[in-house]
Amino acid sequence: MTFLWSKLLWLLLCVPALVAGYIALLNRKTAAVRYTNVALLREALGASRSMPRHVPPLIYLVAVTALIVAAARPSADVTSLTEQRTVILVLNVSLSMGANDVMPSRLAAAQAAAKGYIARLPRDVRVGLIAFSGSADIVQIPTRNRCYLVEAIDHLELDSNTAIGSGIVASLVALFPRAGLDGPFDVFGMAGAQDGGQRVTRMGSSTTRLGFESAVPGSYSSAAIILLTDGKSIMGMAPAAAA
Repeated sequence: MTFLWSKLLWLLLCVPALVAGYIALLNRKTAAVRYTNVALLREALGASRSMPRHVPPLIYLVAVTALIVAAARPSADVTSLTEQRTVILVLNVSLSMGANDVMPSRLAAAQAAAKGYIARLPRDVRVGLIAFSGSADIVQIPTRNRCYLVEAIDHLELDSNTAIGSGIVASLVALFPRAGLDGPFDVFGMAGAQDGGQRVTRMGSSTTRLGFESAVPGSYSSAAIILLTDGKSIMGMAPAAAA
């Protein structure tokens, strides 16, 4: 612990002076009082009268000491281990999600399931939203604002093709924005817009092996990716490779 105004701690020297002054005040000679029976006087005062009278001065002394220490502004660097839980919802918005074999449509059913899941989550959990078809979009970065999430889910629109791997990689970009995942993988359909962009066009096509190390499954317990899709991927990176 350190003190921002440590010079004020010199005022603590006044505390022993206050104690000494109080003791001197107690020992001060007082005027004599004539009583014919000292034993009767002692019994009238009672044995418990001596200690309680010291309580108010003691409280005053503690208060003065605390005031001086507080005025010196104590500070300390404390490392707090906090766990920020995050869930990324990944919704397929390809044209097949418009089918009505699930009423009113597959997309509407997925939207209702996503909103119901969000409503049941603890308020401290952040939620992000990824929409993918032929490419992926970070529709909502992780947030605790449930209104933003519901509004983002309601405004999803259908598009062509299905690239589940792109949705998974986009989820990782949302979870780890500084990891550089959005450079090597063209998950946002930005090939040619930036140098070094690598577009993976079909599942199973040969790709350059990248320098990212695989993590042990389940080793990162502070986040989860929930995928809602109606079929297999037909383009982009293979979902297993993205995972």
